[in-house]
Amino acid sequence: MSFKTKESVNRSCECGSGKKWKRCHGLMARTSPSLAAPSDFAAAYAEMSKHEKTRIRRFGHARLPHVRTDEVGRTRIAVGDREFIGDWRGVGDFLIPFVRKKLGAEWFDDQRRRPQEHQHTVMRWDAELRRLRDATPSEIGGGKNVRVTASVFAYFMFAWDLVLIEENGGLPSSLLDRLKDRKRFQGARHEVFVAAVLTRANFRLDYEDESDSSGKHPEMIGVHRGSGQEVAIEAKSRHVHGVLDYRADSGRRNGGFNVTSLLRKAFRKPTGGRPFVVFLDLNVPPSTYPLRESGIGEKVRDAADSLTTGGPSPYNLVIVTNLALHYAEGSLVFPKKGNFILKATNPLVRPKHPAVLRELVRQTVDYGKFLPRTFEDLGLMQPRFLEQRRTR
Repeated sequence: MSFKTKESVNRSCECGSGKKWKRCHGLMARTSPSLAAPSDFAAAYAEMSKHEKTRIRRFGHARLPHVRTDEVGRTRIAVGDREFIGDWRGVGDFLIPFVRKKLGAEWFDDQRRRPQEHQHTVMRWDAELRRLRDATPSEIGGGKNVRVTASVFAYFMFAWDLVLIEENGGLPSSLLDRLKDRKRFQGARHEVFVAAVLTRANFRLDYEDESDSSGKHPEMIGVHRGSGQEVAIEAKSRHVHGVLDYRADSGRRNGGFNVTSLLRKAFRKPTGGRPFVVFLDLNVPPSTYPLRESGIGEKVRDAADSLTTGGPSPYNLVIVTNLALHYAEGSLVFPKKGNFILKATNPLVRPKHPAVLRELVRQTVDYGKFLPRTFEDLGLMQPRFLEQRRTR
């Protein structure tokens, strides 16, 4: 009895590519010589499905870097169009050199020469990681099991976001420049978080052309790879004086909690007839959790409602987050994420594929739950008897 049926080979592939299974992972199975017999095919399909479900649960639908070991035992990692070679023992050992390469050796050298109080947030994270590594004795085999503080975890998540984005399309140079700017890092970091969530949700990203002064534009247009659904994206982060190196004017340092102006600026962006999703980071201490019960959730809802009186809502979703690791620098206790969703009951534009918006919400909720530690974690899509095919 044949394992294949017309129904099974023509279904959508489970990987989320939008292709038929026979044109995607089914093609991989058919082109592998070890899968010629139906029994081998059935076993391969079962193992592939198991690995794929685990991969999506951990990493979403993002394409992962390709990892291999060369003939002399070095680890080779392909990210985007570049290959990195080293003797790394785990993913964490690779992530930090990747950040240094991405931001530039000259930038790091310049930051190290500055007084500590004038250094970039990334440099403080880097210094804490080096301090913890120096204080941790080596284990048998030469590795170190460093205890991860909130600052170090923030560093690793930042690095992993950059890796995922680079592998799935890359960052525009303008956003990279803002990441390097100490005063603009908070807003740029939030945009990187949003880009990482969209990448995990299987979106291709078109970033705003910041040199185009002809009018206002959303910061990103996300195109879902499976359905083709386009979504306009705006990322807004509430700035607080003294937090993440932000310095407000003297007259604005005690302005209290106000997100109305942020939402007003977001809602004014033309979306070109696309569904509209606003990512709003509150940047409040974790002592205000849970956000809904603390009254902050009601304030955000009231602010959104005050801007949409008398007609359809310009937004489909406002995804409200509070990534508060920077409030616990040096601590071994990680503050929990805070998030909730404002869903418009009467949006101006309804999506043809509403499932893609639900996937955005799911990937936001799952963000940070799993950070790869070993290179085996990145090999989940490479069962031993399947060819790994990379397409760009």
